[in-house]
Amino acid sequence: MSDYTYTVETLGDDTLTDSIIMRTVTEVIDQHINTISEYAFYGCADLQTVIGTNVISIRPDCFTGCTSLETVSFPALKVMDGYFRNCTALKNVDLPQLKDIRKQYAFEKCTALERIDLPVCTHIGVGTTYSCYAFHYCSSLTTAILRSETMCSLDDISVFADTPISKGTGYIYVPQALIESYQAHEKWCTYADQFRAIEDYPDICGQ
Repeated sequence: MSDYTYTVETLGDDTLTDSIIMRTVTEVIDQHINTISEYAFYGCADLQTVIGTNVISIRPDCFTGCTSLETVSFPALKVMDGYFRNCTALKNVDLPQLKDIRKQYAFEKCTALERIDLPVCTHIGVGTTYSCYAFHYCSSLTTAILRSETMCSLDDISVFADTPISKGTGYIYVPQALIESYQAHEKWCTYADQFRAIEDYPDICGQ
């Protein structure tokens, strides 16, 4: 837990630090932290908002048990090595620079999540050896937007298992020029009928 203690100390706010240690924290808005270590907010059931302007790394289990967490914003995060598994209240996710989702259960069972917008994401998965359940059991997820002009690679077909997308009532929005490439891809073809062109849905995909 030494990494956790170091992370807390960098906040520089005794009241906030005490609330994290006691697991009563409800909001963290910080411009200094660059790493959220394992177990940093483990069991913080009252935590609702985390905004880390300079966070570039999140580690496994840093948000496990954060069942009230609704909003996360990490504008500088490029690679996700942590996850929000079982964050059942999570609705607002801001990850504008995220290129790589490497965690098997990145958003699994985030049952309140209706929309995920990944402007520059170009890879989802943990290799071909493991199944990728990045959005498994996100039972409200009807909208996934992949805006990159480069096709997002996918390691495993399970990425949207047990979501409205896999059940035919949710959609994946990508650039028009990539629609056919996604539909023909050996993994993405599982969701071939659910692809829609970003350009055709400005009300849904407008930024």
